[in-house]
This record gives sequence, structure tokens and C-alpha cells, in this order.
Amino acid sequence: VVDYAVDGGVSSYAGNTLDDVYKIDDDDFMIIQPIDDEKDPATSLAMSIFGYHPGLSLVPRKSTSRFLSAVFAARTLQKALSLADLAKILVCIFATGLPLLRDEGKAAVQSFYFSLEKNRKTSIFRNNIQNFDPNIGRAENLVNKLHERLILANGLHELGMAEGDIVNAIQRGVDSSNRDVGWIATDDVVDYFESCWSLLPEITPALRRRKLYTVADYHEGVKNLENYLSSLNVETIFFSFQALPSALDVGHLVEKALQNQELGIIYTKVKLVSQCILAAFAEVSGGNVPIVYFKGDAGANRDGERSTQLHDSIPILSRAELALCNITLYDILANGRKSKIGSSKSILSAFVYGKLGDRGIQRLHPYTKYPLTKDTAMVLLKALPTDVSIPIGEAIASISVGRYEIITDLIKELDPAHDKEETQKTKESEVLGSLEGSGITHCSHDSKDVELPGAHKNAGKKIQDSVSRRVRNSITKIGPLKFIKKKRNSLGVKKVRFWNFLAKKKEEN
Repeated sequence: VVDYAVDGGVSSYAGNTLDDVYKIDDDDFMIIQPIDDEKDPATSLAMSIFGYHPGLSLVPRKSTSRFLSAVFAARTLQKALSLADLAKILVCIFATGLPLLRDEGKAAVQSFYFSLEKNRKTSIFRNNIQNFDPNIGRAENLVNKLHERLILANGLHELGMAEGDIVNAIQRGVDSSNRDVGWIATDDVVDYFESCWSLLPEITPALRRRKLYTVADYHEGVKNLENYLSSLNVETIFFSFQALPSALDVGHLVEKALQNQELGIIYTKVKLVSQCILAAFAEVSGGNVPIVYFKGDAGANRDGERSTQLHDSIPILSRAELALCNITLYDILANGRKSKIGSSKSILSAFVYGKLGDRGIQRLHPYTKYPLTKDTAMVLLKALPTDVSIPIGEAIASISVGRYEIITDLIKELDPAHDKEETQKTKESEVLGSLEGSGITHCSHDSKDVELPGAHKNAGKKIQDSVSRRVRNSITKIGPLKFIKKKRNSLGVKKVRFWNFLAKKKEEN
């Protein structure tokens, strides 16, 4: 109901119910307000389960959001349920935050020193620090602490719960916590990736604007996700109370979570490097732009026609070109995550991963810091192999018409040889175009086929790969007619007639 960090506060829907529970002071700290235990037993019970009390000063974060959600639930349901049943619900709500509570002490100390830097009154942190248990981060201590609180609440609020009921309530809470993070240990790695990606709007508010977010916003979001996955200690997020679940079951969850995390970090790093390449082209070519300016609009236009998108111009790699990467991960990138919110295919990321492989991604990862400057963006682009940077640059130029010339010049700067190759292709096209009037569409030279203009729709645009570079260079250097006459002298008798015919047709034209 309440997510203080995501929503930027308490929503108006919940605010009417919670406005007397807390106050935000001038330094943006949350102060728990006094309540009347007799008139508001539901809120008093929630405070007992969470270990809060009036006057407690808190830094708004996940744990405080969970407390406010618990108070909202207790006040809403108190007329329909007994206090004992409310206590069981509150235990489940508190338990879903157990993985986060390992960092409570660290957060409190960080807040303390932050207050010193800002010359704030350190006394407001006294409640956070003086009662802090240095061993609270251990799983058994967290669950045992909850067990102790429920026992105390049972007597204080006269809940009438037997010891077996209390144990069952704690075990149900532990099960809720394990289910809440169960996606991390799923057997379906594609579902794991999809769950990870669904966190993006939560950890990066700018991405909630859908098509309005920018290239840099997406870079920041993927970087935040990568930091989150890398810092998550999956060995400490699953709990047990009085052998439920068993140590063996918890071990299996941890083992699977570690496997998923390893792949998830690689997957996110691939997406991060790919997005950084786009952000680098944006920064160097003029600055940050909306994501659709570089990737194209995924929706249809007014006539219902599909808009041109970036991946339309990204080369598709063959299986033979994927020796450097994990094929399973490549297929997930290329084919998508079975997303429920639209296409999750990432042709760009698949291309980058296929070309660079795991080692290449690791090598480029240090260049992905957020935010990019023009200098760091250029360093990243120059660190890329040209067979990665050039195709992506050309694809971006085809979408971002307003920056076509700038990006084209950037491509020439990244790979001067590419400019020479384009000039060479132009010359070949001009040479072959001079033969179009001969009426000849196909000939044979030393048993190797040669495509001449007029042979198909793409006349004048290519020579078959089977033609040797030496022959193409000779045509360009001395001209097609001289080349034909020269080759006529070096061929056998049977082929002399053909080359005579070809030369004659050219002279007639």
C-alpha cells in the first residue's frame, strides 16, 4: 500500500488513514507519533510487532514503508478480524522485510554520520543506535527477535494465542518471506530475468514515464539494476524457524539462487554495455535524447504501419559467429524473455554479446559508469571493436535523421579504413555500371561466377564474393575495357572468342 521511496511519500489514498501515525520533520525524518492504546489497539499492536514506539525517529525507507502498510492493514481490518488474527497478518507483513533488516544497523549508522555532516541534532538517532543489536543481521536472530515480540504482544494485548499458535504464526511469516524472494531461486531462468527487469521502474523513477524517458535514464536504470544484483547476498535472504523449512530445502534455494544470480549479472552487464553504447553515441553526437530518438517507436503510426526501429538495421549473427558467448543467454536476448508487458527481444544486446562474448563484456564493463561525459563516451566507443561500433553507429544514423551527418562523421573518425572501403565500393559500382549497356548479365572466368549489372534487382550494387579481390582491383585500376583486352591475351583459345565478343559489344556502345 505504501512505498515511500517509489511514490515519493505516502499516497493520498493511504494518507487519510495514516496522517496521525507519523510526522515528517524539517530534516525529512519520520517521527512516530503518540497514540491511545485503548482507542487504537490495532496501531498499538502493529507497533509491538515491529518494535516501534512513539518518538522513534526513522529515515524513510523500505522498512518504514512496510510498517505504514501494516498499520493501514490493521486499521482497515480491525472491525472484521480479532486482534489475534490481525497479529498473524502483521507478522507476515513484517517477515517479508526480513532480508532488508540485515542492513538496518548499517543504515542507522550511516544516517548518524550524515547528520553530523549536516550539523543536525544527533539526538534524534539515539533510538536507532543505542538499542541496535550488532548480531541482528544473523538469520536466526532476526526470526527469534520476531518470535519474542509476538510473545510479548500476546500478553500485552491479551491475544489469547497458545505457544503452538505463536510458532505457527512465525513459520507462516517465514514462509511468506521466502515466497516473496522466491523468484530469485526459480527453476525458470527466463522468469528470473523477467522478474529482475520488472524492478527497473521501481529503482529508477524516470523509467515510469514510458516513452518519455531518455537514453541516459535507461543507462541509469540498468546500472542501478546491475548494482542491486551484484550487491545482493542470496545466501542470507532465505529463513527458517524451528526446522521449517528444513536446512536441506534452504540449501537448495540458495544453490539455485546463486546460479540465477550468476547468469542474471552477466545478462544485466550485456544490457548495460549495449545501452552504454547508445548513450555514448548520444553524448558525443549532441547530448542526451529520448530513447525513441535512437531506438525508434515500438508502436504503429496513424495508418497502423509498423515504425522503423533500431534493430531492423542490426546484423543477425550466424551460429558460427557465437563461439565466444553462452548460447542459452544469447537466445534469451535474441528471442525475448516471454514478457507480459510487450516484446522483450533485444537484438542490439544479442549482437553486442555475440560479437564480444563474456570476456569482451567484462573488458568493457569498467567503461559503463553513469553518467557518461563526452570524453568517457568517446573512450568507450574507441574501446569497441569496429565490427561492433560501426554497424551500431550506422543503425542509429538510419533512425536519428537529425544527427545523421554527425554520426556518419563519427563513424569515419572511429574507423578511417571504413571510409576508404565505402569509397572502394562506390568505385566498383561505377565500373560495373559502365558495363550495363553491353547487355551481358552473366559470364564465367576460370570457373568462377561473376555477377554483372542487370542480373537481378540489385544490379550494379555488388560483385559475388567468389570474385577475387585481385580481379576487382585490376578492373578499378586500369578500367573495364583495358582489363578485358588484357585478359583476352592470357586466356585459352576457347575463351578468346568470348572476350572478343565482350570487347566488341563494349566498343559498339
